[in-house]
Amino acid sequence: MTPQHGIRYTLVSPDRFTPYSGMLPGLIAGHYSHDQVHIDLERLCQWAGVNLIKASVDAVDADANKITTSLGQDLSYTLLSLDTGSTPNTSVPGVSEFAVPVKPVSSFWQRWQQEFAGASPKSRTAGSGGQTIAVVGGGAGSVEIILAMAWASQHDQAFTGSPSFLLISKTETILPGYPEKVRTVARQACLDLGVEIHESVTVSRVDSNRLTTDAGAVIETDAVFWCAQASAPRWPGQGGIVCNEQGFVKVNNCLQSESHPAIFAAGDIAHMTQSPVPKAGVYAVRQAPFLFDNIQAMLRGESLVRYTPQTRFLSILALGDKRAVGCKGKLSFHGRWAWWFKNRIDHSFMQQFRLLPRKSS
Repeated sequence: MTPQHGIRYTLVSPDRFTPYSGMLPGLIAGHYSHDQVHIDLERLCQWAGVNLIKASVDAVDADANKITTSLGQDLSYTLLSLDTGSTPNTSVPGVSEFAVPVKPVSSFWQRWQQEFAGASPKSRTAGSGGQTIAVVGGGAGSVEIILAMAWASQHDQAFTGSPSFLLISKTETILPGYPEKVRTVARQACLDLGVEIHESVTVSRVDSNRLTTDAGAVIETDAVFWCAQASAPRWPGQGGIVCNEQGFVKVNNCLQSESHPAIFAAGDIAHMTQSPVPKAGVYAVRQAPFLFDNIQAMLRGESLVRYTPQTRFLSILALGDKRAVGCKGKLSFHGRWAWWFKNRIDHSFMQQFRLLPRKSS
């Protein structure tokens, strides 16, 4: 958005509208509209003078400085910045065929609309009584999504009945790593909305109408949403970029590839070898200004700056209705004011992409 002279910028993204994941639960619950949650990349790129290619990346040749898109285009680059996120972990048999992955977020939202939220004739009966909807995963994203679904099922006219909701977590407790007070509030929210929690349960197989656990138990379901730990796309490693054992791009504290200096990576696709951090959007947001500075410095031949991950950060989880629970360090809080505070932060972030400043002639 502040381009250097003589540099051509290209953004490769599969969709014109990209969702802000922090507001996705509010979109599912019906608190936000589609436009409030999505960034219009076409408008943004046109304003910024960036070439937008609506495609995904199928391959990279890191030694030749070239990527190949899903449209069959070969694009050469001087610098490459990767922030494509993670992909669903489909190693469990049946996940690819019978589960709806929560990532990528854009695909998940389309499936939710088509099957459960009134966007098609099929969805008008999807919420009928007797159905069971399962979300597999016990982290923050899983909890927020299933609470939003449960809230929508009780307040969205597209649902003609009251489906049952199951939250299935392989960890001993939902929200591992969060303070006990946060877990207690989240559990009560699940209880209030009729969400049944199953902990220490590992799904070993997914079929069209049931889940099988590693203990041999069978759980009958009508729909499965897969929010378990995601994995990395294969094409970075296949293209010669050094990755860790899980396939995430290994970068130094300057967010620069350890094998190819002309490649940067941030967000979920990156693995910081010197300062490993969990896969969480809060780190991606904080990485952004360092990524910007280092791309600019690289183009100018200047020294790069180091990003040091924060050890404490504010985390706020939506609880389906317009309430939220959050924490920072050992401090925990919850209530309607917490949702209002999160809502204000999220809207302020999105306003940056809507209220574009007028360019001087």
